[in-house]
Amino acid sequence: MKLSDFELEVMQHFWDADPRSAPEIHELVQVNRTAAYGTVKTIIDRLEAKGALLRFKQVGRTILYQPAIEKSTVSQKLVPDLIRYLFKGNPKNLITQLLVDEELETDDIEHIKQLLSQIESEKKKRD
Repeated sequence: MKLSDFELEVMQHFWDADPRSAPEIHELVQVNRTAAYGTVKTIIDRLEAKGALLRFKQVGRTILYQPAIEKSTVSQKLVPDLIRYLFKGNPKNLITQLLVDEELETDDIEHIKQLLSQIESEKKKRD
């Protein structure tokens, strides 16, 4: 499933806390960009048509939606494309970019160390 940048932005609001209505999403989108309510509602309708959102329930005339796909499912499909298109297929280039150019907090660095240690340990068990 291919999602546009705007669709991903809208989905992020649903992943942050669901279920939500189109008016709630419109308010959240307005924080970062100017968008008419109709535009946001069209994006929500597209996401529903693509199977990314489901109607959770209706309260009066207001429809509440919830994600039909997990964020991890979308990111698992986007990251390989990102690596292929921007980093010439080499994940080391992406990792280097993130580690060098992003201002990582101490807890971020500790998390990365723990993750690397865990991956290394699992690899040794397989070998």
